Amino acid sequence: MKQVFLVLFLVVFTAFAQTRSRLADYALILADPPVAQKTHSRVALRGPEAQADLQRIRNAQGGVLAELQRRKVQVTGAGQILVNAVFVTASRETAAQLRDIPGVAYVVPAPPLHMDLNRALDLENVPAAWSAVGGASNAGAGIKIGIIDSGLDLNHPGFKDPSVTPPPGFPKGDTNYTNSKVIVARSYVALDSAGYDPADPIATSHPDDYSPRDRVGHGTAIAMIAAGVQNTGPGGTIQGVAPKAFLGNYKIIGSPSINPFARLAAFQQALQDALTDGMDIVTFSLSEGDPAFYGPLDTGTSVCGHDGPCDLVVDAVENAVTNGMVVVVSAGNDGNIGKRIPTLNTIHSPGTAPSGITVGASVNSHIFFQAVHVNGSGVPSGLQNINALFGDGPHIAAPLSAPIRDVAQLGNDGLACSSLTGGSLTGAIALIQRGGVCSFTDKIVNAQNAGAIGVVLYQLSSQNTVFSTLGAQSTGIPAVMIGNSDGVALKSFLASNSGATVSLDPALTASEITPDTVWPASSRGPSPGIFAAAAATVIKPELVAVGANVYTATQKLDPNGDSYHASGYTSVTGTSYAVPMVAGAVALVKQKFGPGMTPAQLKSAVVNTASPSVSDEAGQASVNSAGAGKLNAGDAVNIAATLEPATMEFGVIGAGSLPISRALKITNVSSSAATFNFAVQPPNASVQITPSSLTLQPPGSQSGNSNTVTVTLAGTRPAPGSYEGFIVVTGAGPTLRVPYQYLVGSGTPTDVFPIGNGGFLGGTNDTDWELDLRVVDQFGVPVLGTPVIFGVVQGGGKVTGGDNQSFALGNAAAFVNLGPNQGDQIFTATVGGLTVQFNGFARVYPVITPNRVVDAASFQVGQGLAPGSYITIFGTALADATQVESTSSLPVALSDVSVSFDGGGLSLPGHIHFVSPGQINVQIPWEFQGQSSVAMKVTVSALPSSVYTVPLATYSPGVLEYNDNGHQSAVAQDISFNLISQANPAQRGKTIQVYMNGLGPVTNQPASGEPSPAQPLASTTVVPTATIGGLPAQVSFSGLTPGSVGLYQVNVTVPGAAPTGNQPLAISVNGINAKVSSIPVQ
Repeated sequence: MKQVFLVLFLVVFTAFAQTRSRLADYALILADPPVAQKTHSRVALRGPEAQADLQRIRNAQGGVLAELQRRKVQVTGAGQILVNAVFVTASRETAAQLRDIPGVAYVVPAPPLHMDLNRALDLENVPAAWSAVGGASNAGAGIKIGIIDSGLDLNHPGFKDPSVTPPPGFPKGDTNYTNSKVIVARSYVALDSAGYDPADPIATSHPDDYSPRDRVGHGTAIAMIAAGVQNTGPGGTIQGVAPKAFLGNYKIIGSPSINPFARLAAFQQALQDALTDGMDIVTFSLSEGDPAFYGPLDTGTSVCGHDGPCDLVVDAVENAVTNGMVVVVSAGNDGNIGKRIPTLNTIHSPGTAPSGITVGASVNSHIFFQAVHVNGSGVPSGLQNINALFGDGPHIAAPLSAPIRDVAQLGNDGLACSSLTGGSLTGAIALIQRGGVCSFTDKIVNAQNAGAIGVVLYQLSSQNTVFSTLGAQSTGIPAVMIGNSDGVALKSFLASNSGATVSLDPALTASEITPDTVWPASSRGPSPGIFAAAAATVIKPELVAVGANVYTATQKLDPNGDSYHASGYTSVTGTSYAVPMVAGAVALVKQKFGPGMTPAQLKSAVVNTASPSVSDEAGQASVNSAGAGKLNAGDAVNIAATLEPATMEFGVIGAGSLPISRALKITNVSSSAATFNFAVQPPNASVQITPSSLTLQPPGSQSGNSNTVTVTLAGTRPAPGSYEGFIVVTGAGPTLRVPYQYLVGSGTPTDVFPIGNGGFLGGTNDTDWELDLRVVDQFGVPVLGTPVIFGVVQGGGKVTGGDNQSFALGNAAAFVNLGPNQGDQIFTATVGGLTVQFNGFARVYPVITPNRVVDAASFQVGQGLAPGSYITIFGTALADATQVESTSSLPVALSDVSVSFDGGGLSLPGHIHFVSPGQINVQIPWEFQGQSSVAMKVTVSALPSSVYTVPLATYSPGVLEYNDNGHQSAVAQDISFNLISQANPAQRGKTIQVYMNGLGPVTNQPASGEPSPAQPLASTTVVPTATIGGLPAQVSFSGLTPGSVGLYQVNVTVPGAAPTGNQPLAISVNGINAKVSSIPVQ
């Protein structure tokens, strides 16, 4: 059997784009174990032995770092406590050579990590838990919850609690972003942003907002659910599960379209800092983006091509838990990616970590919709308020109203997969049906190119479920989705009401639905670790919590964020949002029982009290779907005992392998002696427990408060199937339930699905993309040794190598090169009569036209461009759509486009005002003042242009102009803020405000991309001079326009003797002349 992973050795099995130079991230693992692997508590971590180990590891890493510097290999980070590794970026060939560096034990891929309330708390019995800890006003007091995510919006009222005082030693990190509740703020985005080409790091850098603030909304939403204080949004009043807990903000995800992932170097550093900062619990609602490729405990050359752990993310989690910190992780969102629903064996890493708490998602009792309103009288009631969801393209803050036109009435087939007639949708909202051989992005872009300002997408025939994940981040106009029934009704109405108008309304409105079902996309077991070379006998997910349709907080800084909403509140769905529910409940348990409870006991409290009242597609939720059941916080805080392990997985039963015995430890955590009785459900199962009853003394008793029972799976090997049940423990406290499972595989391929690059975007002619799949039987058991054939369907790509049959965990992979032309790149794999498709897209790289980076006002080039001011970039393939920023501050990306600036030791993002395929307007960051040039590039969908050197100057004055009835005039206003024009000429003796670019340094300078202040004003440090009609014009003010970004205004008085008519306007600053403009005078 050809195993491409061992033959080619070091690969990246994620959606990380292989660039033109085919570089990726790797971890160089050193020989010594990390510090945390030898310690078992935070106290020990601070001890002299651990500190000596830490220094020894650092010294050893010093030699490796010196050799990497000599070889000109880009280093992105290092870890010593949770992992002993140096993180680098290199080609596959270079990475293989790094194994030869003295002290390096092996090299492993370091794939990036991707982002995977009102009623929800009642469904999880949280109010009962509050009662047990002194009420909501005391819930979580003293407990510290770390949020490893996209940052946190400190300005949100959910994170303001002046009644609490930070513990001694806090706040930590960037204290500009902390308060009495948020006691740690750290950002690791600089580790994500470093260039990964060691020969030219600027060519591949992706600078970002390095602050701990949230530009996505994911982290803000999670922090609110876990521990936000009570606050009220448009949709209702919300508060977190543990509202008095402290929060730690560990930002590892950067801005949308720039760093929408985290490097492993950033994650391990954040987890390490959370541990050493003293966080009691951390949430980690991210994963490698696809189902886990290795078992969590897998090691060795025969499995992953090297000695040591195969999954470094899991290894870090295990070491953190061993040292006393609870880590709660998401199961993943791939429960419906296969041919069978649910899709089994889809748990993500690090959700496979045995010691972590892995959480799936259940559905809330309501769902939130936005709306499409058909306006006017005589509109059928069913069209007046159509349930809709906005897509992941541009967001709007207020309703957008316009005429609506059915593209089927424009000579199109109604699918808009081909170009529409130019101008046919000018100023209108397009009605388009889902379907055809094109993407949502294609439909939206075709509509915009025909003049549309918005799109209503309606579902396929018989489908009325709507969703927001359209993959439309690169589009320039808002789009919403509605169900097929509503779409057909709207289409019928438009057939006889061609002048109808609609409003796209972003406000959220709740509708009732049936709760307590497993969310269809929630990843399912059995966990890949069961089938690994080093089997991890744990059930994943261990429980579910409400994660679908949760009303929570979000950021309102960056409209590009997936969870952005102008109100600061939104509805979110995913296993990500179930994680903080459980983390908050763990905080309440820890508060109730004190610091002596171990992570394993805290896990038991939330897992073994989970409610069975949850269903999946087949009825009562299976162990694969929900683990022990749905979170019941009220029972979790009232336990009398804990159980270890919290789940019992017997794995795949081979011939002659029975009986199998496991030990189950029970610990009395109540205040008195108690008897606990053990039983098995269903009662006729092949699982036996001895003894069936134990009496345990309370904690502190001389005879001890713990004992074990033996759980035995006996009998004969059954027919192929998935067998499950519960060990039920009754007596004192709430009933405890330990789920068990065992499997017998059929060996028949029944489902196949992608576990790497099922959908991806790369550059034309890119090489070495890896496609990964998994084949399983109907019970989720991997099928090994099944022939696999990879092929090319569309796009002109090529399969360059791959496995010819499935191997460990049912996996197989191939490497492919992309074709030479922009468009779909579709590959398939056929295995066991089943076919899986990998949907790629190749895009051309953006190109900046030589000598066409100009002053945005004058369009001049050659005199240098001023930091803090706007430039215009001309080129080709600079964007896939046209979009103008919509917020008071400028975003760092727009329509999946970013502009970076590097120089003088700085690497910063530009702040973008406008993008289109041929033009970008962007502000040069103020921070580059004083430099003579800066290296700039445009990046579109992670594909960078070549670097362009921009000459800089302190002053580069230019007057903004517009076409005034065929005459090019300066942009100016009178004192009543009316535009100066041929119809409203400037009055002699009166003051006008002329708007400019490039007037240089100012007092009270705002941050790059931020609006200019009004009090005090930001005045230019050098006052310009002006003439109108050749006569001197007095300047009364020169500075930035309050409330605008980077826009200067010069207030000048029109000379009383100025000639009338169109007169030349000349302005200069510090001896540098702006291009002469024109202004009408009366």
